[in-house]
Amino acid sequence: TIIEMKHKWLNVLIILAITAGFLWYVLKDNFNEVVETLFRSNIGWLCLALLAFCIYMTFDTLSTYGIIKLYKKDVTFRFALYLGVINKFFCGITPLSSGGQPMQIYELKKKGVPLSTGANIEVQAYMMFQIALMFTAILSIILDKIFHIFQYISVLLPMMVAGFVINLVVLLALLFISFSKNFNRSVIRLIITGLSKFGLVRNKEARIKRWEDACQNYYENVQALLRNKKVFARGVAYQVLG
Repeated sequence: TIIEMKHKWLNVLIILAITAGFLWYVLKDNFNEVVETLFRSNIGWLCLALLAFCIYMTFDTLSTYGIIKLYKKDVTFRFALYLGVINKFFCGITPLSSGGQPMQIYELKKKGVPLSTGANIEVQAYMMFQIALMFTAILSIILDKIFHIFQYISVLLPMMVAGFVINLVVLLALLFISFSKNFNRSVIRLIITGLSKFGLVRNKEARIKRWEDACQNYYENVQALLRNKKVFARGVAYQVLG
């Protein structure tokens, strides 16, 4: 319809305006140097970098596409690719890369996916990313031990161990939250009860019920993903390849 077309063009103009403002802020102090560097760059390497990015986006989209299809059968690969692009864009322009996932949830909501389900899709996609990251890290260490690919630098060893431990803790926390329904409910009730005592939350029981329903919805979605182990395994494989 005409209204939908106007809405789409408005979104395009807003994105272009944000992009232009972001580029101006980043390049305003050394614009000439950046342009000169680009013109001096090897076109072959730039094309190779663009190809690598396209391959990465394809595998990343295939990973999330499988999950979305579990909850929205009529979703297209093109829409999943669009979600990936807006994720990269809004992560790039927001502090701490925090804007990508909320925008994806918003776009899924426009497609008829409930907010709680959209949030679950994001958590499950992040869980697959963490598993792929851990697998890649372990594989890199094994290959380095065999072929001595990386130069040994003593200061990097504790940093590597710390990064590995942090990512492992994050993954274990995600798995624990995904399978500990009763623990999640206890934490929700404890937090909301505490906030209500300070007058920060009204209608305590109604708020608890709403969050418990969201917790139940999340738990059921995780169980649905586990019943489709091939989708989960393919998603992790796509993340590794990407």
